[in-house]
Amino acid sequence: MDKLIFYHGTDARMVSMTKEERLEYLNKCDLVIDYLWTLYEPLMKSELVEIDYRGQRVSVLKQKIEDFRTLLNEKGNQYQYINLYEKLNMLCWRNGGAGLYQYGFLYLSLSKQAARDYASRSFAGGELGLMAYRMIEGAEIISFDSYHPNVVVSNAIEEIKSFAQEGKEQPIVVTINDIETEYLLNEDGSSVDWDHVYSLIDRDKHYNFRYIKDIELDLNIAEYLIKNKS
Repeated sequence: MDKLIFYHGTDARMVSMTKEERLEYLNKCDLVIDYLWTLYEPLMKSELVEIDYRGQRVSVLKQKIEDFRTLLNEKGNQYQYINLYEKLNMLCWRNGGAGLYQYGFLYLSLSKQAARDYASRSFAGGELGLMAYRMIEGAEIISFDSYHPNVVVSNAIEEIKSFAQEGKEQPIVVTINDIETEYLLNEDGSSVDWDHVYSLIDRDKHYNFRYIKDIELDLNIAEYLIKNKS
């Protein structure tokens, strides 16, 4: 088997944390997500509505969250709705038992560009932090009548907002050459078919893995994608 080079995109602040600090932050993200999901879940249900289509009344399925598209984009930005909708769908899939979008592991890519893309979205603390942050943004714009988080959830929300504050981000890509491949799974948690991986690698390096063994990332060899502000 030829030696593969792997890349991990993240935020340097997450790497600077101890394992315990990182897990504590991610647990706060989960806490916020679980609370806000009680507000969003009813909006993700589909209902049958009638619309005009080419001069005729037709029935279509529509999710209630679509009623807030204009509000979100006007009070936020032009991508506010789609950013929130993407995260809510990911949460639906995760809650439904999908292998993807499971967090707490290290995810690696054979594509440096893919790792750069992940790093650019890590400003809130990785994918889990971004999911929590998008839900917080949306909840504050929608102003749910039942939005009354307790002190613990409120403190977690403020911590996530502070972490995601513009100007604090430190996106990095770490190159990892020495990986124990027996601890690699596909991104969805299934076993890796290495013959399949190598059949694709020459024409498509956008292949991601889940690494299930603890590994210490080294900031000394990290590539900072913007000037380190620390």
